[in-house]
Amino acid sequence: MLELAALLSRRALVAAAVALLAPLLATAGLHVPGRPVLAVTFFLLVPGVAFAELLDLPSVLASWCVAIGTSLAVNILVAQFELVLGRWHPLFAQWAVAVLAITMTIGILLRRRATTTVAP
Repeated sequence: MLELAALLSRRALVAAAVALLAPLLATAGLHVPGRPVLAVTFFLLVPGVAFAELLDLPSVLASWCVAIGTSLAVNILVAQFELVLGRWHPLFAQWAVAVLAITMTIGILLRRRATTTVAP
């Protein structure tokens, strides 16, 4: 059985953890130290890190640039979409982006697991 850390980079694991933790804390209404930092990290990394991992870019700098740019673009587009519809609900948007990121992370895991498993 392959380890999870062997299939995903550290930044993808951190982004998946942030994608779960940030909406959970917001939904529960918990005000813990570091929650603003977690929110900014969510905004900058989710879902861009998963997307950059999907692209499997050779350069770490290019991967970070794509990750941050994609995250900013997706979060801004989701906010614009909510404003246009007149249904401003940030918590729903945060969960939608988190589900997108986690789904992409699971897709990466399945794809890498399939390519690294030796056929009998």
